[in-house]
Amino acid sequence: MKVGRLKLIAMPVIFCLNMLCGCGAPGQSAQHGSQSQLSESPQAGLESSAVPQKPNYKIDFTNGASPLQSFGDMQPKDIILNTLREHRDKIDLEQAAPFMSKISRDDLLALQNPEAKLVTTILFPAKDLTDFDIEPLSALKLNTLTMAGNKFIDLHPLSKMQTLSVLDVSGSPLSDSGINVISGLYKLHSLTLCDTPITDQNLASFRHLDLGGLDLTGCTKISKEAVQQFKKEHPKCKVTYGPKPTMYTAKAESTLHQVERELFGQHEYDEADLTLAKLIADCEKQNPPPWSILGQAYIDRAECQVKTNNLEKARSALEAALVIYKSHLPDDPRFPVAKSNLADILERIGLPDDALIQRKEAETIWQRFPAIGDDMLPYSTNQKKLKMRKRL
Repeated sequence: MKVGRLKLIAMPVIFCLNMLCGCGAPGQSAQHGSQSQLSESPQAGLESSAVPQKPNYKIDFTNGASPLQSFGDMQPKDIILNTLREHRDKIDLEQAAPFMSKISRDDLLALQNPEAKLVTTILFPAKDLTDFDIEPLSALKLNTLTMAGNKFIDLHPLSKMQTLSVLDVSGSPLSDSGINVISGLYKLHSLTLCDTPITDQNLASFRHLDLGGLDLTGCTKISKEAVQQFKKEHPKCKVTYGPKPTMYTAKAESTLHQVERELFGQHEYDEADLTLAKLIADCEKQNPPPWSILGQAYIDRAECQVKTNNLEKARSALEAALVIYKSHLPDDPRFPVAKSNLADILERIGLPDDALIQRKEAETIWQRFPAIGDDMLPYSTNQKKLKMRKRL
């Protein structure tokens, strides 16, 4: 009992002494002291041994979760330093864009700090960055670098980035020299060049790259023949090619993603069905309709009907999707997906012969996509039962 009383008396005394000395409450002094020291000097915080080391760091200047108010009085360089010092993983400069007129080379010099050598991913917003501005990045061993909407020409700072796997320089007026730099990045797996002046000859210079994805949306100087030839030579590469999406298409895609991500995720299938019905009606009013979005919307609506046990309506939705894919998108991998899903429904409503026809047709169409592994196929060669909505 005496020991217990001593403890009860000692704790308030220690607490008071700590408060008088400015140390704070027990257990809080280290935390508050660390924050105070970091706020006084960003550089000191970077060199502090109290900062935990991680194998990979990511700086996100486009879409993060950092509070907007924290950027009010900060310059881009301070935001970069703050990211390296505290967040380590992610910071959103797009939210901070209203507070910044530009990101300059001087700002990016912060990435020459020793701590920045651990950064593997940087995502920039459109801030009129030039080749000169991004020279401080040249020594980094990045895996991912997205810089859409800027003004790069020759991309010389990227010439030594042999670790790059993902690159996005959409919207830049790239020169042949810039294309040559990209063609020298042998570890590239995903390349996005939307709305750039790339030509057929430039595209041919990527033949040796083992790309898994290439986005050429809005590249008006490339011929359809050159794209088809590239696809033939790279069957494992998903190539996206066509006109730039209109404002309506972008909005429709956003709605479709929201339905799939949020309403499906929360099992709100009735609400999802109503949203998709309106989206389909709006798409069909466009001239021409956005066929890709329309086809996927019908597939998604069929899933809603299956979840609510309306198999006949699900059948009608998939049949509408198949009309779209057969007439407008015969090379879309979702074509056999729709047929496979329809086969499942026909089996469930007691039409096994019709289901078998759809399965055989689906298998035939799947032969057009040799790059897609067996684990991605909605219909396997050993006649296993299909799973609804097997996605690519």
